[in-house]
Amino acid sequence: TESINNLQVLSCSPQEKISRKAISVLGQLATYIVNGSLQIELPSFLIPTILKALKSPDEPVKHYSLRTVANLLAYKYEFTQSTLENALQSLDYGQSQYLIETYAICIALFYTKFKTSSIEFVSNLIKNFISRPSPTLQTLAIIIASSQDCVSVIKDGILNSFKNSQGELRAKSFLSMCLLFKSNQNEFIEHSQRFFNVLEKMSSESTLIYECVTRWSIEYCE
Repeated sequence: TESINNLQVLSCSPQEKISRKAISVLGQLATYIVNGSLQIELPSFLIPTILKALKSPDEPVKHYSLRTVANLLAYKYEFTQSTLENALQSLDYGQSQYLIETYAICIALFYTKFKTSSIEFVSNLIKNFISRPSPTLQTLAIIIASSQDCVSVIKDGILNSFKNSQGELRAKSFLSMCLLFKSNQNEFIEHSQRFFNVLEKMSSESTLIYECVTRWSIEYCE
């Protein structure tokens, strides 16, 4: 316990190398406790320390903190929604590509678990992500939009990804088409030929997606 307390103190060190290492170790410790690999009680200061580090001016510290929060969300740690949402919404991720993608992964995990308290924030966020030349960010934009029922906000980006992307991004944009045109049959007709061509390819590329979209297509066309 004394060692953990010392790490908390070191996480606030003005020396970057020390604070980075301390937050990294505290993050690993939190993850191991939450996932059950380490059978000790979670120190009361540990999660607040991780969340406080999200406000650090140092990008690596923010990266380690975001990665820890993402791990904890993945292991179903019960965050207070408002506390974590406020911390994520106020985070400055700057222009660093690796930090933006770490942030996007973290906030996508958050929004697949919680409904947002600010649809305006989510709308601006997904517009930002879908507009960037990064398949990872575009994919995460679609995941967030789908989980928050706002795919129409990035319709143009989804259609562009559907027409021009490959791999997971194409799969996610393809699935989001079902949500995008759920109540707009006339507009779906414009894209239906390519949609069903991709559906045919999916029969060999991804059986799960093929079966899911086929069921939707039958119900939709009825």
